[in-house]
Amino acid sequence: MSEFLIKFDIRWMKFLNGGAVMVTKQKRFIIWILWLLIVPASLYISYTEYPILGSFFSIDILLFLLLLCIITYYPIMINGLPIFLLQGVSLALFLEYGLFVEIILSQIGVITLLYRIKISKDELFRIPMNSLMFFINSLTSGLIYYLLGGQHSNLDLSDISVFSLIVIHQIVWFLSNFICALLIDVFVYKAKVEFVAKDQVADIVSSIIIFPIGLLLYSTYQELGVVAIIIVGVPLVSLALVMRLYYRADHMNEDLQKASQIGHRLTERLEVKQVLDLFLGEISRIFPVDETYILSVDSKANNRLRMVRYESKNETGMPHLNLISATDSLLGEVWKSKKTLLIQSSASLKKYENHGIPDWAESVLIVPVLNAEQMEGIVLHISSKRNFFENSQITIADILSTYLASAIENAKHYEETKAKSERCSLTNLYNNYFLEDYLKEQFILIRGRKLDTLTLILIDLDHFKSINDSYGHLGGNEVLCQVAERLSSLVQFKGIAARYGGEEFVLVLPGAGVEEGYKFAELVRQKIGTKPYELVSDLGSESRRVHVRVTASIGVSTAPIDADDPHSLIRHADRAMYTGAKRAGRNKVAQYIK
Repeated sequence: MSEFLIKFDIRWMKFLNGGAVMVTKQKRFIIWILWLLIVPASLYISYTEYPILGSFFSIDILLFLLLLCIITYYPIMINGLPIFLLQGVSLALFLEYGLFVEIILSQIGVITLLYRIKISKDELFRIPMNSLMFFINSLTSGLIYYLLGGQHSNLDLSDISVFSLIVIHQIVWFLSNFICALLIDVFVYKAKVEFVAKDQVADIVSSIIIFPIGLLLYSTYQELGVVAIIIVGVPLVSLALVMRLYYRADHMNEDLQKASQIGHRLTERLEVKQVLDLFLGEISRIFPVDETYILSVDSKANNRLRMVRYESKNETGMPHLNLISATDSLLGEVWKSKKTLLIQSSASLKKYENHGIPDWAESVLIVPVLNAEQMEGIVLHISSKRNFFENSQITIADILSTYLASAIENAKHYEETKAKSERCSLTNLYNNYFLEDYLKEQFILIRGRKLDTLTLILIDLDHFKSINDSYGHLGGNEVLCQVAERLSSLVQFKGIAARYGGEEFVLVLPGAGVEEGYKFAELVRQKIGTKPYELVSDLGSESRRVHVRVTASIGVSTAPIDADDPHSLIRHADRAMYTGAKRAGRNKVAQYIK
């Protein structure tokens, strides 16, 4: 993944994750047409008006071209700012050989730059766009230089009038570059215009550094000839390579720090959902790709990989993957080797059949999520850019995967422990401890006017002792479990169901008023008493299956009408159940009445 920006097209990074998508086909077509209409004809005119003296393919020009391509491919990094020396070399070419040579070699430099940042197929329109931009910069600054009386070749830089014209040439080049970049922002990318921004500051700093380098190269070439290209070029290239290595190491250290921060934040999350959401949200800081998927092993589906989270920056925002085999030719390789797989081009991707990766993908990074050498899932990064990932990022990806596996394992343990502490071990309904906390939370919402009403339904099974006496406690437990299943199926997302104790159950319905709560309680009574319960009786000489009918007496109370706190709400529902349902003959629903 390249971190280097083109000086004259620095703004394109704003659209790294969607620039090509944002530029319509019509705009791309217009850009190509403008290039065809302007560049070839203008090149011919510049050749006829400012022809080259001597052979274009001289050793001197070829060495200039080689230097230009090398320093363009390897920019000097200063505090994260890429300094491309292309403009400096092109200035020396202009002063020595004139406008035509400078334009031709600069255009080759543009192509080198675009190859360096690895544009995708959808971004090919940037070739004519940046070529046209650089061409306009060279043509505008060159023509004004000549109109003001400037010449090329054998210039005396100590002459203040000559030096002034060169300065004007560079100022015009900078202003032309600024205006062209502004027009691209407005008409191509529809970006917000900022006349004084970080991009402009970067351009100014870069121009100040590059200008004396260009003059140094020209003056040295005047004195020493072709040897000057080597004398000046070798130190520049060596400096660029050293700074590149330093920047890569520094960038990797930054990524390691980010990974460490993500790891610490993951360990603070106590639920698997929170872990996955945080991981997906934070990983884009290190891997700003087009799509990221977190795939989990589904043991119930023959070890197929099920998508549990994804982030997509495509036009629809919809995922391209859902449920794929863990043994296909691409993911199967990662599945078997348990090692990260990096693919940097669509040509390499085509070697794998039935890979399930989108057709537009160029670079793919597949990272296994391992827990004690056991495959738990896969993190899949997809980019539309060729050679998007650096090899050093594989280490970062593996570290993040380890953090993810550890955080998920910890979160699962927490959720299991929490579930055991909140659930009845027999019925798997919430227990009394959870019920108390839940009611406190709901009353906080009522007092804060975020919740209008809250209905509590207290259920007591009628004559349950006789079931235990007739069929044993195991038979009674079977009835409790089946009642719990019926209550859960009724409540679902309307509220919660809890076992209050013994044969008593509680339903809590946030948002339900008096009338709605009473109707629901009546529905519960019918659900419990209509269909008989099948259980095994162990009290006889041999086990036998029997069917028994069970009814329930139910009390209902609603806050804030009937109670101002959780304890009162339960007590009033209990009172309604005993006085209005039990004493009235059982198998009834009673609403609390003050």
